[in-house]
Amino acid sequence: MDSATSSVILVATAIFISLLVERILEILMCLYRLLEVKYGWYNLWNQSAQKLQTSMHHYQLNQSAASDNQIEQLRTKALTKLLQRFRPVQAADTDGLSISAERVRHFTIRLINKINGMLLGIALAFAADIDIICAIKQYTDLSINNGYLNHVLHLILTGIAMGLGSAPLHKIIIALEKSKKLRKAL
Repeated sequence: MDSATSSVILVATAIFISLLVERILEILMCLYRLLEVKYGWYNLWNQSAQKLQTSMHHYQLNQSAASDNQIEQLRTKALTKLLQRFRPVQAADTDGLSISAERVRHFTIRLINKINGMLLGIALAFAADIDIICAIKQYTDLSINNGYLNHVLHLILTGIAMGLGSAPLHKIIIALEKSKKLRKAL
């Protein structure tokens, strides 16, 4: 088996593991929803939204309208974007500081899900010793330094890619296929 074939097999294995990670996260999400309904955790999301709304209101009261400080302007832009993300769907009939508990819940759970997926992907990459970057190196003849620290970094990056889902890994396979076709054409 040549290095190109083994590289594709390695990436395909990584896609399989990423699909496994996606299914595990879906099962965990279902369990969380069950516990959320059973124990009434939705009240926590309402409280979080109220706290966030109060914090934003205090921030807007204390913020200077004509601030020349670039850090303060950047913070204001970031908080404005955050506030827009958490506004209710029917934001037209609410004041400018309304925050939807459902949107806070959705954003937070999605963020936690991504972080858990990446951590699970990293753990599986180390357990199975899957190094996609090494596979890409073999497949494309790139010059990538070898060494223990680089190998660990490669495993971490592979785990992050697997934890984000199968779409990033699928793009890697497509890029490898295009690279192979270009090399054969030359």
